[in-house]
Order: sequence, then C-alpha cells, then structure tokens
Amino acid sequence: MLIKANSEEIQDFFSDASYLRGGYAARVTFPETADEVNAILAQATREKTPVTISGAGTGTVAGRVPFGGTVLATDKLDRIKSIVRDSAGGRAIVEAGVRLIDLQRAVESEGLMYPPDPTERSCFLGGNVATNASGARTFKYGPTRNYVTGLKLALATDRSSSWRTLRGCKGPNLDSASLWSCDSRAVAFISNASGSQACLRLFRHAGNGCD
Repeated sequence: MLIKANSEEIQDFFSDASYLRGGYAARVTFPETADEVNAILAQATREKTPVTISGAGTGTVAGRVPFGGTVLATDKLDRIKSIVRDSAGGRAIVEAGVRLIDLQRAVESEGLMYPPDPTERSCFLGGNVATNASGARTFKYGPTRNYVTGLKLALATDRSSSWRTLRGCKGPNLDSASLWSCDSRAVAFISNASGSQACLRLFRHAGNGCD
C-alpha cells in the first residue's frame, strides 16, 4: 500500500472545492483493497488518530479537509466490479474511487443509464453516496440514495459490515443504507459504492434524450 508523508507531495489532499484553508495531516494512505481500508481504520482506532476520507476533492463543504491525523485517499479504489442487466434495467457494483463519468460511460455502452448526476462528473461515487449527492437530474429521477441497493462499509474497527436496503424508507423505519447515504460525517467508510463497495441500480437507456 502506498503511503506518502512528504508535505510537498500531499498538499493537494488538504483542500477541496470549499476552499477552506489550513488543512494538514501527517500522511496520506492509498489503500487498494477493503482489507487495507480495514487495517488503516483499526490502527487509527487503537492509536486514537483521526482519519479523514479523501475523494476527488469536488465537495463544497470541506468534508475532505483534514486537521491532523491520517488521510485515507480513495483514488486507488477505482474498480467497476460488475455491470449486470436484468428485467428491471440493471445494477452495478463499484468501488468508492470510481469516477461518475467512468461509470456513466461504462453503463451507457451496455445500453443502461445511471441517473444521479451532481453536474461535476469527475467526482467519486463513494463521495456521492456518502453525501446523497444531487443535481439537475434529481427533479426527474431523485437523489443518489434512491439508487443504492447495497453497501459494504468499513467500520472504525477491523471489520466490514454489509447491509441491504429497501429504497425510500423514512422516519422511524429509515434503513441502514439510507442512514449512511445522507451524511458526509458518517462514522463508517464506504469503500465501494455491494463489497467495501456499493451496489447501484441502473435504468435502461431510452436513447431519446431521457436525461
């Protein structure tokens, strides 16, 4: 696993589109597997070291700006694990560092469509899920969490937790996946957006300007 601690090499991980200044950290880690993510979080818990999750840096609320501790960068968690067509359209299993534009191109080549689009297509899907990202398409198709059918989360121990979800649960019946798909400060890490991953629902692409 790649770890960088040279201050000149890791400066870009101390800011995002919020332009909040003053971020700093001792190191940036680049896990490539769910096991490596678990190990980073477990060590940080034992040592009581803060961990900041770093996505693409497109967020506007300073969610990835660290103030000490370790940065866990999702850049190398960038695999589209599978794209499957079914009678309802399809589903994709992706890791947290997959860029939205790469998923869109991949599913479109299969005649499918992933509707959520927060207008910044270089964003990472893990961040989209964690913040329930929305955009102009939301008026027609709804926000990101409507398309999350499964999550595998890396908890701040040495374990992963895999949950299934029923779409659209509200209030006292709010399901686990919806809980994690609404708060960028959530205490678990979505390492892929179903396996430290997420399973995302797809539509069939009408090919007639449906987006």
